Amino acid sequence: GSKENVLHREGFVVGYDARARTPLWVAEHLTKERVFGKPVTDRKKLEFAEDEEIPERFRAKLADYRGSGFDRGHLSPAADNKHSERAMNESFLLTNIAPQVGAGFNRDYWARLENFVRNLTRLYDDVYVVSGPAYVPQKNDKGEHWISYKVIGTPPNVSVPTHFYKVVLCERRGADGAVTQTARGAFLVPNAPIAEDAPLEAYSVPVSEVERWSGVVFYGELPVADPKALCTDAKCILPPPYVPKASPAADHKTADRSRSADPPRKAP
Repeated sequence: GSKENVLHREGFVVGYDARARTPLWVAEHLTKERVFGKPVTDRKKLEFAEDEEIPERFRAKLADYRGSGFDRGHLSPAADNKHSERAMNESFLLTNIAPQVGAGFNRDYWARLENFVRNLTRLYDDVYVVSGPAYVPQKNDKGEHWISYKVIGTPPNVSVPTHFYKVVLCERRGADGAVTQTARGAFLVPNAPIAEDAPLEAYSVPVSEVERWSGVVFYGELPVADPKALCTDAKCILPPPYVPKASPAADHKTADRSRSADPPRKAP
């Protein structure tokens, strides 16, 4: 994108797509100290906000998500930004957000994928992750390939991606600080409910496939010539599904609303 669409935040960098009104990519550098150190802030009292750095006519609006049926999904997760109040606040700007299916995806499989990436900092000294939306064609019954996606807002304003990706580069360093080993992996997941027992490796794809559908080139020159495959070097197994602790119903709804555009519907 053009330079004016690259937004430098304290905890991440955004390449903003003014056409779709979502990020094109969001890049983070994670370390164990950052994601598992003592948090200085939390998300409980934070609210989503429009990003006034973006011209009004190219800006995602809070009203676009209201009543849309989609969650406001973080690309740089709030849990990656607990180390700084400013970083946490910036993670709730709509330039870090894209429409995601709620139950079965944003609140479930995608959240577990975010947790998996954070846990990589226990195995590697540095973890670099780029997350973003993708629009992947599907074949119809005539054998033709089409990309079809919804646009939310009145008037229509924010594009709903068909898929989301995470491309991860992990590094181990020697005693002198030099990089001694790298591992790389990419995951491309549909923006749809995913069974909780679906193996993560089912969504592991070559980095070149994500580049093809996102239009973004990742990690051109690496400090180590031959990176290992991430799912070979580290087990690509998601953490178990999150089970909320017993708490008053009101508290549970408040927590859900902080992630979702609308309170989740009760299961039948």
